Amino acid sequence: MEAVPARRWEKKVKAREINVEHVVESLKYLAEKHVLYYLYYILMYYSGARLKHVIQMVTEYSPREVVKIEMTDSYTERLVCFEDRGFCRYYLGIHTGMPCE
Repeated sequence: MEAVPARRWEKKVKAREINVEHVVESLKYLAEKHVLYYLYYILMYYSGARLKHVIQMVTEYSPREVVKIEMTDSYTERLVCFEDRGFCRYYLGIHTGMPCE
């Protein structure tokens, strides 16, 4: 049996300059032609959430649902707006990764 040589990939990240005008153009295009994709990008941009979590939020959107926050043993509506501070929080309740030991 012949051995198959392993591939070695460099783990370098290539830094590329981002043209702000192209980003603005792309977002305008999405806002006009593909509103749902525009919503995904805007939600990811402002929240820092991953795409799969934004998709889950949009498909299961339920702002008045009351959920339990396990870490604090308290209850809250999924959507809470802090008008005086200028932002809203939508609680997804997603826990990923390994717990700290």
